Formats: sequence, C-alpha cells, structure tokens
Amino acid sequence: MGEIEESANDTELKTKILLQARSYMKFLIQTWEDVVAKRTVDMDQLSTKANAVLKETKASLIPLLVLLRKGELSETVFPLLMGIFYHLQKKNFRAANDSYIKLSIGNAPWPIGVTAVGIHARSAREKITGENSEANIMKDDMTRSWLVAIKRLITFAEGHWSE
Repeated sequence: MGEIEESANDTELKTKILLQARSYMKFLIQTWEDVVAKRTVDMDQLSTKANAVLKETKASLIPLLVLLRKGELSETVFPLLMGIFYHLQKKNFRAANDSYIKLSIGNAPWPIGVTAVGIHARSAREKITGENSEANIMKDDMTRSWLVAIKRLITFAEGHWSE
C-alpha cells in the first residue's frame, strides 16, 4: 500500500516538474522574442539573422515540448534536462553548460582510431568502445535539433542575464 502512494506522489511530482520545465522554456522563448523585437526597430542585418535563429529554435523545441507534455522523456534525459533548467534559473551558467555537455555527449568514451591495444585486447577494447556504457543521445535528427535549441537557450540566457 505504501509503494502505491509513493509511486503516485512520484508521478505527481514528475508531472509538476515537467510542467515547470515547459513554462520556463516558454518564458525563455518569450524573453528572447522581446529582446529581438526591441532590436528589430532599426531592422539591420544582424537582427534579421537573430529573428531567423529564434524562429528556428522555436520550431526545434516543439518536439521537446510535446515530450514534456506527454511525460515521455526518457529516464536518462529527464534529470539532466531538469538540471539544465535548474542551473539556468539560478543563473549558474557554467553548471548549465556542464549539464548540457553531459546530456549531449554523455560519459561514453570516444575511440580515436585505437583498435589493437595489446595482449589483453578484449577487456581493453570494451573500455575503448564503451560497449557497456550508454552513448550520447544524439541518435536521431529530432533529438539533435532540440538539443541544439537547448544550447541556444542557454547561450541566450547567459548573454541576457550575465552580470
């Protein structure tokens, strides 16, 4: 009986966190739109490019917003993405960038052309190729596009709120 209540509380808490994450992303986009709107008064070439980047970022974030609304974010991505938003809200941009790198690249080793490593090739090869560890999440184009959009939000927030 206690496990069911804890599970319901966990689900409710996760739903609240996902809602807060969606709201914060929308807040960041709205703030960015306001900054670009103020800049486009003189309509120079730089503001036109900024407007195009903003539009592309908004389009790239739609699949992530849908995943957040449905609660279908994977268990490995959820804490890292929420960590990014937490650090952004605290204006700790270095930690947000570190969380982004951990999310996008992961901890899997990247082999640099080393294939034969000596006598104990089998165990060493597993260490090099990272067969037992999960690689980065940039496996499909949709995920890759919203990851780039998250990095753009981090960069915008850092430029807008850094002191």
